[in-house]
Amino acid sequence: MVGAIVAAAGSGSRLGRGSKALVRLNGRTTLARALELFLGLDEVDRIVVVGPPARLETAEQEVAALRPTKSVTVRGTVVKFNGGIMDRNWLHIQDGSGTSDAHNDDLTVTTDVSAKVGDVVTLSGSLGTNRDFGAGYAYDAILEKAVISAK
Repeated sequence: MVGAIVAAAGSGSRLGRGSKALVRLNGRTTLARALELFLGLDEVDRIVVVGPPARLETAEQEVAALRPTKSVTVRGTVVKFNGGIMDRNWLHIQDGSGTSDAHNDDLTVTTDVSAKVGDVVTLSGSLGTNRDFGAGYAYDAILEKAVISAK
């Protein structure tokens, strides 16, 4: 387990523009830039942002805007495969949970690998939420950049 601590506690008095962590440069805060670096490292599985309570809500909004994802592993049966859409392959897998009536029995997965309908696969990737790729591709939950660890 590797953690990262991002200090967002400074008042920025010498800078004269308020908290340095919340200063915007080309539309993004320095806090967002620091968090993106750690979010991009597979080795880091926990990030803690420290700062004064008065800026907590703003810091939480910055984190939420980055849409951080968590790496997860799932196992299921491939029920649909679409290759080469938006430079990735799209799988739909089912693990027996949920119901088709409630439309919660299927998980969409993006990957660089191929699989056949009927394959039972174990996939690891980043779980994203509320993702909208445009062109009708919008998902409440999606497993992205998945790799198959067993077939």
